[in-house]
Amino acid sequence: MNSIFALVFQFIFLFHSVEYKHPLHVTVTNIDYNISKTEFDVAIKFFADDFQSSLYHNFGKTIDVSKADEIKKYEHLISKYINNHLILKSKPANKQGLSFVKSVFSDGSLWLYYSTKLPTQIRSLQLTNSLMNDFYYDQTNLLFFNYKEKQEALSFDYNQTIKTISF
Repeated sequence: MNSIFALVFQFIFLFHSVEYKHPLHVTVTNIDYNISKTEFDVAIKFFADDFQSSLYHNFGKTIDVSKADEIKKYEHLISKYINNHLILKSKPANKQGLSFVKSVFSDGSLWLYYSTKLPTQIRSLQLTNSLMNDFYYDQTNLLFFNYKEKQEALSFDYNQTIKTISF
């Protein structure tokens, strides 16, 4: 009986002491046109542990993204990272910056919300999505785009970080 108890105890200790690593590295980004505000709402979902590791890799800071006060304290670094890796261009030289709105942590995932203005009449939009490609070679970034009547679902990876949508 003692050996069973010891085995169960060791399993529980091992399970809780070793950080769980998932085999999939993926982000999901939703970009929706908000007609009433004439701007795009951007929502990005990360596995929190992956994003936290990527931030450490880029800035040398341990940021606990599960805590709102940490997000607030380091919002400038987080937004710098996002604006360097998620880029919207309506013209070749017209990079649109994303403005931080809020963050939500839930069930091991971090949602970051941004907004941006674009010209009211755009013919095409160049999207760059290289989120965490600098840290995970197998990273996949899914992006869902809605603008007026146009809906697109795009997939980005290490080899393909730029795509253009025409209207």
